[in-house]
Amino acid sequence: MELVDAYFNSWGILLTWSGLLFFMLGIANGMFFGSIPGLSGSVGIALMIPLVGGIGENKAIILFCAALSAQTFAGSMSAILLNTPGTAPNAATTLDGYPMTLQGRAGMALGISACASAMGTLIGTVVIIAILPFVRVTILAFSFPEFALLAFVGLAGIAIASKGSILKGIMSGLLGLGFSFIGFSPVHGELRLVFDNAELLKGVDAVGALIGLYAITEAIKMISSKRNQKSLVDVKIPFSQVMEGVKFVFTKPKILIKSSVIGAGVGVIPAMGGTVAAFMAYFSAKSSSKDPDSFGSGNPEGVLAPEASNDAKDAASALPSLAFGIPGSSDWAIILGALVVQGIQPGPMLIKEQPVLMWLAIGTIALASFATSAIGLAMSPVITKVTLLRPSLVGVAIASVALTGAYGLDNKMIDIIWAVIFGTLGYFMSRSGYPTVPLILGLLLGKGFETNFNHTSSIMDGGITSFVTRPISLVLVACVVLIIGSAFRKNKKHVSAATDTADGKVEHGVKLSLESKIFAFFMLGLASFLVVTSLSLNQFAAKVFPIMVGSLLGLTAIAFLVIGSVDSLALKLPDFIGNSSEIRVREDTNFKVFGLNPELAVLGSFVGYLGLTVLVGPAIGLVLMGVFLLFVVAKENWKVAVISLVALYGFLWLVFIVAFNVEVSYGLLPL
Repeated sequence: MELVDAYFNSWGILLTWSGLLFFMLGIANGMFFGSIPGLSGSVGIALMIPLVGGIGENKAIILFCAALSAQTFAGSMSAILLNTPGTAPNAATTLDGYPMTLQGRAGMALGISACASAMGTLIGTVVIIAILPFVRVTILAFSFPEFALLAFVGLAGIAIASKGSILKGIMSGLLGLGFSFIGFSPVHGELRLVFDNAELLKGVDAVGALIGLYAITEAIKMISSKRNQKSLVDVKIPFSQVMEGVKFVFTKPKILIKSSVIGAGVGVIPAMGGTVAAFMAYFSAKSSSKDPDSFGSGNPEGVLAPEASNDAKDAASALPSLAFGIPGSSDWAIILGALVVQGIQPGPMLIKEQPVLMWLAIGTIALASFATSAIGLAMSPVITKVTLLRPSLVGVAIASVALTGAYGLDNKMIDIIWAVIFGTLGYFMSRSGYPTVPLILGLLLGKGFETNFNHTSSIMDGGITSFVTRPISLVLVACVVLIIGSAFRKNKKHVSAATDTADGKVEHGVKLSLESKIFAFFMLGLASFLVVTSLSLNQFAAKVFPIMVGSLLGLTAIAFLVIGSVDSLALKLPDFIGNSSEIRVREDTNFKVFGLNPELAVLGSFVGYLGLTVLVGPAIGLVLMGVFLLFVVAKENWKVAVISLVALYGFLWLVFIVAFNVEVSYGLLPL
């Protein structure tokens, strides 16, 4: 009965004037950032975190979940009209969506996408509603061992499932745990890693970390890009054609339901993400089609399947994200961080004590999907024009809003420093192929993980053996074993496939890039530092967990370097070292700034901004940085640059100084 009451209460919260206001703000954010190719709605969600302040838990859930739901369909519009996906999961939609546009059926493709998105979310929501009561009953039996093991399962699962390298994912997660140790020990309150600096007492600022890893890292890539945006496809979208697409969805109920169930199934598995769900549904529809050869050349089913699956995934991902504190996707990782800032602690206690928030998230995602589809169809010619924005202008705007937001939250320089540190870290991680989601999860779960681990060993009857003597704990231990086993099975499968392809003559394994090696040595150095500094702590409970994490990080880095250096091991364990990275290929290879790679020049400008804040304050320093980025790095037309900077900094002045009354410092200037 409590769940039923919470369900109806959640709709009462959502359908208030304030609830609907934040609902529409979230939709606007998601549609704008989701429709810009290559940017993704994740950046938009991250940028909202410092702007909304302490709006309260209900409004925060509504705002962020509406943005999450809105970005998915918005990304499909540019995928269909421009052959450029707005978000990564929309890549599958381009395969048949853009050919339909070239055939003059853009309206039908948009109609299919809109209807499939809405219906996919609805089906995904029904799946979650059906299993939520059973999940809550299980969670009520949780205690310290289960909470600790659940955090371990989440970290292990996301680290191992991360794209590229298993060991890189593990190192990223352990690095996140390492950052969580800064500040007071959660058990006895002993100070760790603060180095007599009062600014570090509260630990790593989650807002700065999220802004740095997502907004700053993305801004570096966009500002340094010389890519020319494609012209908007000049197509007419008759309403009759749109309705034809809507009707088509209901003529294919089997594909709709099957694709939605695939998306919901993928959504409840942490770290799988929308891209996996979309392509799984696409190839499933293709394999069961009577005309599989038509896929890729404008088959409407090739739009229906990935869009239904992608949106069903968003609704289903709410379950592991909120009920267990384990993000079902990278977007949910950012939302979890945003909710922590608002005072919400995702995890089993949330569904125990505040089930209304769970229902509020599910209801917001479902309603936002229908609202976004309707708005998108009505305004698609206007919305898709944002794809014409120059990457450098968007990048400078993102960086300026991010840094201003980081400072404006508490008026402290340490928040800007954290944003730049994590932005720099995120940039080098992306270049070296290290995933960032495990790092964020480790940072967010670290203190809770450590607290539950220590309570299990000191309070529970049986101590540390409680991890293997309680029924639910045994199930979670089995999950860990299965996760680790799946890594070896996946690796063995890839080895067999490579051997078969090369007729058994594979002689060389994966070669590590210089950047991967350097970053692994960097991890090894951090691990050694963490262990050495932890050994000097007084309380055993304060140092045992950091020593364990530091030791594991060091051993993992050594294993990574050894496997990558020995051909026989690299041949046997290719998935453990991987070779993926996100080094972007620029169209203009001669593009240099002072003889440097432009990305390094942009990164240097962010580091230089920290010095400018000391000399002239964050506001004037931000203006000088923007001028340097647009005129020197991006080499924009001076009229465009001046107009853009005046509009951007005028907006920031109105929002932060006039509306939020943020105090401005002028550094060493006598003002």
